[in-house]
Amino acid sequence: MPDFKSGREDYANHGKRQILRSAQPGSYTIVSKTIGHTTFPVEEIDGFDQKVLQEGEVLAAPTSGDDLGKNVPFQLGATDGRQDVANLVGVCKDYFGWELMERDVEAGVLTRGQLVQKWCTIRDADGNRVELTNAVADALRGKKNLDVLFY
Repeated sequence: MPDFKSGREDYANHGKRQILRSAQPGSYTIVSKTIGHTTFPVEEIDGFDQKVLQEGEVLAAPTSGDDLGKNVPFQLGATDGRQDVANLVGVCKDYFGWELMERDVEAGVLTRGQLVQKWCTIRDADGNRVELTNAVADALRGKKNLDVLFY
């Protein structure tokens, strides 16, 4: 029987979650992108260093470094181009855990859709997930080839 007791909310931080405001057919567009694992931010989960790509993470394309030509989470304070809103590619629609510790993965990336802003994230300078800022949300709305609206 499932465990619905209070105090077990930590599961919600590590599993796939729904970010779409509207999931009607034709209301969103997903494209496939390669996620680079080499410079992917590491976080501590249950006492172990892990690389986790969560649904709702904003992705950017680095302009230098080992993951050039691939995509990684948008990260404030980075110096390889992933901190620049001009390099945004979309919002991740998939969830990956252990795979990123060992290899690159192919993920579905939303380039058009209606999302809940408070459920989407970027990374701070230390690699921690933080709530999507208005500045990055505006960039996702206004960039060519992206049409991501937030509520």
